Amino acid sequence: MEKNVTNGSNKQEEFIAKKIIIILYSATSLWLFYTAWRVHAVIVGSTNSMHDASDTMSKIRSVSGDSIAESYYQQAGNVYSSFAEGLSGMRIFFIAILIFLGIICIIKALKESENLKVSIN
Repeated sequence: MEKNVTNGSNKQEEFIAKKIIIILYSATSLWLFYTAWRVHAVIVGSTNSMHDASDTMSKIRSVSGDSIAESYYQQAGNVYSSFAEGLSGMRIFFIAILIFLGIICIIKALKESENLKVSIN
């Protein structure tokens, strides 16, 4: 008689453990998707600011004519603009990785929920 009670208790503990795993996978995927969205927002804001600054720097003209400082700032503006473009490319890379990891977590949660249904039956 005690053996049946122990088996029932173990199955209940296993059921609870699998539910917790499903919740953790789901929460992790939501967190990864939110982080991808925040990375996108932060990098877009940064690249917009960098493009504005680089445009301003590349349009600097001195009053007395061509000077070394003027050409320096114009070239620095071009460098900042290129850096902003590179940062935009990195944004796509980081977002793709975060979304991929989030999808993996969702797939694992779905597999665990399927295993939970099978173990109940």
